[in-house]
Amino acid sequence: MFSLARMEVSLFTERQFATAIDSAAAQLEGAQRALRTIICPSISALTANLQALNAPQIERLLTDVPTGYRKSEKNDDHVYIIESTRSWHN
Repeated sequence: MFSLARMEVSLFTERQFATAIDSAAAQLEGAQRALRTIICPSISALTANLQALNAPQIERLLTDVPTGYRKSEKNDDHVYIIESTRSWHN
């Protein structure tokens, strides 16, 4: 009869673990500070009746939507929030 000894291998030391936690905490605090400096830009809304849209109307509406691809918007970032509501009116 024989027995196998259980062998545990540590991937890191307690000190390395503590250092990793401290590093992660510092990075998160930096991200938190950066997020708090963000200023909400002016908000614009685009409202359209989807049932009444046709190709020319869509083209006209989209000319005013910032994309970030135009030269004047090269350094801009955009966030789009799209909401669709169902109208029960005919």
